[in-house]
Amino acid sequence: MTSWRTILIIAKIVVDNLLWAMRLEKKALSTNLKELTQA
Repeated sequence: MTSWRTILIIAKIVVDNLLWAMRLEKKALSTNLKELTQA
């Protein structure tokens, strides 16, 4: 049986990974837009 603390830790890891991925995607989008405007 998993305790609520384990569930909280897993949820925090998932949220951190989602935020990190979103930040990377935003950075990639901004660089792509810069390249498009410069081209």
